[in-house]
Amino acid sequence: MYSPSRRSEDRDATMSERRPSGFDRHEIEQRRERLAASFDDRIDWLEGAKRFCCEALGAAIGAHRIPPDRTPLDRLFWLMRLVHRRELSVEAFCREFERCYVLELDRATIGAREATALALVFDRAAWYTPFPRDRRQYPGYVGDAAVLTAVATALGAGRSP
Repeated sequence: MYSPSRRSEDRDATMSERRPSGFDRHEIEQRRERLAASFDDRIDWLEGAKRFCCEALGAAIGAHRIPPDRTPLDRLFWLMRLVHRRELSVEAFCREFERCYVLELDRATIGAREATALALVFDRAAWYTPFPRDRRQYPGYVGDAAVLTAVATALGAGRSP
C-alpha cells in the first residue's frame, strides 16, 4: 500500500546512495581550490595566447613599418600593396585597413576615383571572414579571393604605387 512517508524514505535512501561516500567538508574545499587554481591557469594561458596573437600581428605589420609622417591615404595604399604582393596576410590587412579607413582617413580630402576604389576594398574588408563555414552560412561574408580581387582593382583604379 502507498504511504507518503514511505515514498520520502525511498527518496532519502536513493539520495544517500548517490552521495559520494568518504568526502568530508575539508576534502570538498580542497577540490574546490584545485578547480579554481586550474581555472586561473586556463585564464592565464588565454591571456598569454591573446598577448602572443597581438604581438604576432604587430610584428607582421611592424616588419613593414611605414614612417609616421605619412597620411592615412598613403597608409591605405601601402597596406594594399603589401597584401597584393602577399607580404601581409589578408586577415591582418583587413583589420588594419578597416581601422585606418574608418578612424584615420578624412574622406572629404580624397578624389572621387580613389574614394570609389577605397570604398570597394573597405566593403570587402569589412565583410571578410577566414572561416569557410561562415561564408556558406551567411551570404554577405567574403574570403581571401574577394578581398585580393578588390585590392587588385583598387590598385589599378587608384593612384600608382
